[in-house]
Amino acid sequence: MHKTGLRLYVHPVIVWDNRRTLLIFVGSLLLVGTVALVCWDAGRYRAEVRGAFRDACIQRVITLEDFAEDWIVRDDVRSLEAAARLLVMGSGLYVDIVVRGNLLASTAREGARMNTVDLTRAPPRDIVVAQLPGGDLEIVAPVVLAGFPDAPIGFLRVAFSDDYATGQIRRHIGLVSGISGACWMLLLAGLILTFRRRASAPFAPSRNGSTVQCGALEIDERTCEARLNGQLLDLTPKLFELLLVFAREPGTVFSDDDLLRSVWSDSTYAASADVKQHIYLLRRRLKRVHADPKALLETVKGFGYRLVLPPNEGKLRGR
Repeated sequence: MHKTGLRLYVHPVIVWDNRRTLLIFVGSLLLVGTVALVCWDAGRYRAEVRGAFRDACIQRVITLEDFAEDWIVRDDVRSLEAAARLLVMGSGLYVDIVVRGNLLASTAREGARMNTVDLTRAPPRDIVVAQLPGGDLEIVAPVVLAGFPDAPIGFLRVAFSDDYATGQIRRHIGLVSGISGACWMLLLAGLILTFRRRASAPFAPSRNGSTVQCGALEIDERTCEARLNGQLLDLTPKLFELLLVFAREPGTVFSDDDLLRSVWSDSTYAASADVKQHIYLLRRRLKRVHADPKALLETVKGFGYRLVLPPNEGKLRGR
């Protein structure tokens, strides 16, 4: 009778429960590590983008102040207003230009929230940057005339929207989170497949001290020794496992796939060629103590192999 499945494993539920616990632990560590990596990268990128945004805004205000000095000297209010409108068309929210307590130019983007400019405010000595609610920036810079750097005659008040910077940050975090999440899922899936495969492996040589005796063939699983007709067989670990599979169920036909699942369950690259080679090697070892190893380990053409014992050598028994 052709055998399509093997039942040579011991306590699979216990084995799988232990590995499931390990899987949950490892998966949790990977998840925590992934979240920590995303948070670290998000913080790094956020600081980098906002720093670049702040520097760019300050540079725009300095450029406006440089041009405003000449326009103020020439009393060119139209140029001041045009420059303010141009700035608002970009990332600016609002622009106020105050000189000697007079509001020379003021413009704002539609819908922008702004506080009324204090015309009595003393001009600052240096550029002042303030964070507005929502992440926008307000920059106040002194207006000075050439030759009088320590005597500002007014100030510029310019606010910039951080929508573009925020969009960059969100896109980066989304991309990193997606890639990290996909990597975590792939790693977890790989661990699950590995653990399930090992947990469902149908054969693992036991070391519980049992002896399998099949007629004149006796196999001691504790000492990993096999004897035929009382003579010790010189077997490698794989040959020992292979002979043990046959000895547990003499007369049963094992296909190449059956033997691969039993003896090579931990190998990804094992194939039928490995089975045939080890059958050949096992017969050579058996020939040292048995006249006809091919009759003992018989090939069933088209199906596989089986262990055949003479009628008077008895049946399998465990003790």
